[in-house]
Amino acid sequence: MTMALFYQGERPATQVGPRTLAIIWQGHTALAQQVEEVELLQTDAAGSVLSVVGQSAAFQAFTPYGYRLRASVHSAIGFNGYRQDPVTGTYPLGNGHRYYGAALMRFISPDAFSPFHRGGMNAYAYCQGDPINREDSNGRWPNLRKQVFGGRTGLSAALREHGLPKENLKFLKGLSKPQNRGKVVEVLKPGRDAGRDSRYTFKGAHPGIAVERSDINLVWAEGRFLQSEDLYVFAPVGKSLPVTVPPHFKEVNMSSLSLDWYPDLFASDNGRAPTQAPSQNLYVTDPTQLHARVNQLRES
Repeated sequence: MTMALFYQGERPATQVGPRTLAIIWQGHTALAQQVEEVELLQTDAAGSVLSVVGQSAAFQAFTPYGYRLRASVHSAIGFNGYRQDPVTGTYPLGNGHRYYGAALMRFISPDAFSPFHRGGMNAYAYCQGDPINREDSNGRWPNLRKQVFGGRTGLSAALREHGLPKENLKFLKGLSKPQNRGKVVEVLKPGRDAGRDSRYTFKGAHPGIAVERSDINLVWAEGRFLQSEDLYVFAPVGKSLPVTVPPHFKEVNMSSLSLDWYPDLFASDNGRAPTQAPSQNLYVTDPTQLHARVNQLRES
């Protein structure tokens, strides 16, 4: 027998086969499933299905890692809104990329992004050992939950998680508004060496905010940078930001940005940086080649 699965992003949407069904979503919350008729789903804040309206008084509970003693509720999705494989009882996360075993509290196969990238040191770990505050729906690396208890945005927890100052970035709370769902604000924080800079992508996920960190080896040329201390908010050309950046963020041009990030390139003989950065030395037509140019200048 053949079965086809269709996903809406990373969420299971339709199953076609011997038993055809569909899941109805509102944002990241599963509202109902449709087999022969529509059945409403009762879920918790993490998206785990606790009961199905109409299935007598059946109720189920999950451990933080998703284990349940017995399947008393018949639903297409279970823990965290993940689809559970009916044969093995595991969860194929990332649209089937990796299978997660709730009873084992770990993945069945290793993470290709471990140990030297975003997957972390443990190639089999689920949510880096913190399933309460994280979710791993893509099967590759965990993210802070987009929705948290009490209707909070989760911004304070995200800033604390990444070691970012709350006072400077509290304006990002506006991303949690319904009209900003799916919109992003990118914040850059330079590292000590070229190629080790961090990009934090804040994305509206009403009523919460999703945050993702990545290492970058480029600086965008088609946009403006708004600076406060060692933080840079990127504003693309021709687009307005979904939130209002406070006035203590000052616009900087490409030359001064380069000077701040790589002052050793422009140091004079007495060790002091010049009053004006020679921006023409760093000019590149392809912004992805900026760090290569930086390294070339250092070696020359």
